[in-house]
Amino acid sequence: MPYLKKISFKNFETKNNIFLSPMAGITNYAFRKICLESGSGMVFTEMVSAQSLARGNLKTLKIAAIKDDRPVCEQIFGADEEIMKTAALKAQETGCDMIEINASCPMKKILKTGAGAALMSNPPLLYRITETVAKAVKIPLSVKIRTGFEAGRENALEIAKNLADCGIACLHIHLRTVAQVHSGPVNYELGRRIKEILKIPLIVNGGVISAQSAADMFEKTGADALSVGRGAVTNPLIFWETEKFLSGLEIEEAGEKERLSLFMRFLELNCSVCGERKGIITSRKLVGLWLKNFRRATLLRSEFMKIETISQARSLFAPYL
Repeated sequence: MPYLKKISFKNFETKNNIFLSPMAGITNYAFRKICLESGSGMVFTEMVSAQSLARGNLKTLKIAAIKDDRPVCEQIFGADEEIMKTAALKAQETGCDMIEINASCPMKKILKTGAGAALMSNPPLLYRITETVAKAVKIPLSVKIRTGFEAGRENALEIAKNLADCGIACLHIHLRTVAQVHSGPVNYELGRRIKEILKIPLIVNGGVISAQSAADMFEKTGADALSVGRGAVTNPLIFWETEKFLSGLEIEEAGEKERLSLFMRFLELNCSVCGERKGIITSRKLVGLWLKNFRRATLLRSEFMKIETISQARSLFAPYL
């Protein structure tokens, strides 16, 4: 079965069906751009506060800004119907290609506000928000959910069925419970059951860390597309590798030189947007995963935390490049 394909939405088409998943504090402009250059068919922004976006908070508007990193889906979170509507309209003005409602974030500070995955425990509110936003915006709308709060309380099948009637263009699901956060077994079977009842595209997420695991995800769920989270931070070239693998071609996983060259490209992009000092500081949260399994990785990570300029970064990585 050919898993690789383009996905058509209302106003755009992706070049493939291997997407970058939204990740808080990670999927900023620079990282999205790197992943698009590395073969991703579409990228998602980090989640943006609907309340801050609706108020026109300058810091939030900067996070939500879209440049040449398209196609891109802007993800927003909140629990107030009218605020989510206003935020969605603001997001639409950024020039994004699609908007996504976050009903999947498992972080306690988000759950306490009734947003993120907390919306899965209040389906009527989730449906009202979704219908309101879908009617307000002209571009496609997605909703990202999880399988449920914990094992034995999976309600994603029923929620998926009802969300499909709320005017969404696609459904995006992390195939783990809220309790699992980002680890543990992935519920492929539930993904397949949801795909069987949907007429709109289904994007699945969770546990994709290699081209082989991507192929397994497609085979076990029958989904239209998948999104890659932490696997892309460890190796942004996973998109190119997966596309090649699904096309029946042999692949060689990227070595240290290729991955470090890409990290330097990311660092330069990040600094061009944020300024050198802030660009380096904000890249520190990625470097640990990016350098995973490198020779002397612990030392490299430790030394990178001390640098303050791109020149120092080049000197640190020179022996590997």
